[in-house]
Amino acid sequence: MTNAPNDQLKHERLLRGWSQKVVASRIGTDEGTVGRWELGKKKPSPYYRQKLCELFEKNAEELRLIDSSKVSSSKEVAAPENQRGTAKQDSISERPSSTASSPSVTSPPSSQFEQPKTEQSDAPFPNPSTLDPETANRQSEVTEPENPSTKRNKKQIPRRTIVTGLILTVIACSSGAWYLSRREHTEPSLRVSTRPTSVAGTLLYTYRGHGSEVLSVAWSSRGNFIASGDYNSRLHVWYAKNGSLVFVSFDHGNKVNAVAWSPDGQLIASASADKTVRIWQPATRGHLYTYTGHPAEVNAVAWSPNGKWIASGGYEDNTVHVWDATTGNLRFTCSGHSEGITAVAWSPDGKWITSGSYDRTARLWDATTGQLYLTYYEHSVGVHALAWSPDSTYIVSGSGDKTAQVWKATNGKRLFTYTNHSNEVNAVAWSPDGKWIASGSYDKTVQIWDATSGKTHLIYTKHLNEVNAVAWSPDSTSIASGGKDKLVQEWIAT
Repeated sequence: MTNAPNDQLKHERLLRGWSQKVVASRIGTDEGTVGRWELGKKKPSPYYRQKLCELFEKNAEELRLIDSSKVSSSKEVAAPENQRGTAKQDSISERPSSTASSPSVTSPPSSQFEQPKTEQSDAPFPNPSTLDPETANRQSEVTEPENPSTKRNKKQIPRRTIVTGLILTVIACSSGAWYLSRREHTEPSLRVSTRPTSVAGTLLYTYRGHGSEVLSVAWSSRGNFIASGDYNSRLHVWYAKNGSLVFVSFDHGNKVNAVAWSPDGQLIASASADKTVRIWQPATRGHLYTYTGHPAEVNAVAWSPNGKWIASGGYEDNTVHVWDATTGNLRFTCSGHSEGITAVAWSPDGKWITSGSYDRTARLWDATTGQLYLTYYEHSVGVHALAWSPDSTYIVSGSGDKTAQVWKATNGKRLFTYTNHSNEVNAVAWSPDGKWIASGSYDKTVQIWDATSGKTHLIYTKHLNEVNAVAWSPDSTSIASGGKDKLVQEWIAT
């Protein structure tokens, strides 16, 4: 008897951007077997059911690996009711309910926010998997158990043993998910690597979920999550710990040029060529609001340190908009650049906003009034990227002139110029501890250098093409970098 196709299993695979070959390699089987499971020609054995549950972070019934009627009795003993409830309560906290019902939802015409057209799910973050993908890829091939009837000299397995194994599998998937959720949210606020090596330049993980060039990368304030945007208008959020996908959004209508986490790590702002900035709440896996104040492509976005304001830079209007992160009401516009804005950065002390432009300048604005304070003219080609030192004293700017320059914010005095790249510098990031600067370039490298002297510490060369984005982990030990090779790589920097 042929079973119906398992569309749910296929859906979960495609949601993560995985091929059948990837799934097969992670659970230790072959591509053809995964295909037969999805077509309904074959059911996974209990061993592979458990592997699939761990991989997709779902139980066997949710993946439609077994009939619901067969597990109805097992649900009664899966886990105590208080434990099953706790898993959801302990997921990453959502924004207070007042945010969802803020003035932005019923804002007057002056507001630049648009509401999403569909209701958002109130589901929390899915639980992270403890399966290390690199370890999974090295697992030896495991074949499915043979049918006992094909070997007369083998002893028949009692039906009771099979049923018992099935019940234990469901219990393991259900209670295991609860345990993983509890562990994820009782971890230290800063990510701590459990891998034995700490050699700078060591690749920890490669995220392959993007199907196009990666344009932007941002690390959450707690260090648990990474957000990345690509050329095909998709925003991905995934666990920095192991690369497990949290969610992927298709809501933007064009490429995602920039992403930024709110200081509390609860929201994400994404700037797009579709003329909008969208505010996302990963806890609900959906977007809350859309800012539509720019008339054309938006290239850059940054949160104020207190989380109340957002600065966004427009490509064709050549302006920086500063607006209320809750209502979308425009606070002021910074005008003065003669060409498109490429980067914006808010000083950690909240007093200043800096912007970079194709007009070869970086400008410093008063974050309270929007008044121009200083213009930096030292680059010979457009400024592509900007970052502040943690003490708000210095700025590093990356440019198409193949250099990164460190200068004092209050007087524009250049301290030194980093000249080790052989092509345009497209991304810069200052480590949270203030010791290092990372720069990504079209020369396919990310380079780590001393923020005081400019001396090169490390040249990372594992990207296959141009590097578009770099971001430090909050503990200043690791880098996430994305580029034209469609990859985001997480690696040890110091």
